[in-house]
Amino acid sequence: MVDDAKSFMEAKHIPKSQQKRVLRWYEYSRARGTLNGANDITSLRMMPDSLKTGLAVYINYSTLEKVKEA
Repeated sequence: MVDDAKSFMEAKHIPKSQQKRVLRWYEYSRARGTLNGANDITSLRMMPDSLKTGLAVYINYSTLEKVKEA
C-alpha cells in the first residue's frame, strides 16, 4: 500500500515535502494498527482532511491555475 502511494505521488509530481507528510501518516497509522485490512481506497478515506486537501491541490494545480478570478 505504501509503495503504491509512493508511486502515485511520484507520478503526479507531488512535492517531496507533501510526500513525506503522507508517508509519515502511513507509518503512524500502521504502528497504531489502524490500517489493518485496509486497501488503497479505504486508507485514503482514513487520511486526515489536511493531507487529502494538500494532495488534491497538487494533483489539480494545473486546472486550478486556469481558473480566472471573478
